[in-house]
Amino acid sequence: MLKFVLILFVCTCAFGGDLDVWNTHKDGLFQAAKAYVAEFSTEKEWKKWNDNIEEMMETRSFETIALDWFYDNQSDLKDAIPSTIMKACFFFIKFVATQTAPPFRIRANITGDNLKLLQSYLEQCVKRVKEPEKGE
Repeated sequence: MLKFVLILFVCTCAFGGDLDVWNTHKDGLFQAAKAYVAEFSTEKEWKKWNDNIEEMMETRSFETIALDWFYDNQSDLKDAIPSTIMKACFFFIKFVATQTAPPFRIRANITGDNLKLLQSYLEQCVKRVKEPEKGE
């Protein structure tokens, strides 16, 4: 299941799609990404990432930076590398916070189901940390 969700994540990020689907599901994804970041990152990491992005935006658009990043990190996303998932969450948070839609190439294959699965995956990661395992 995890591999399936992460493959959907890569497909969602690498190809893109319908703006209506993005607009319908972005708030839930935003909340899940924020919760994931709050649980697995620090304010210092966010600031460092954001400062780096702001510096890159002096010569390139945020959309181009995101597209390049998702393309370059497809393998790590498929393998669910935590630091890569964290950075993907940073991108989603920034897209929503700046009211910027992901580029068309990122939206091309987005479906409501893809975004629900991605949101669920992030929520489950946070839930596993917050709730002790049964029997402990």
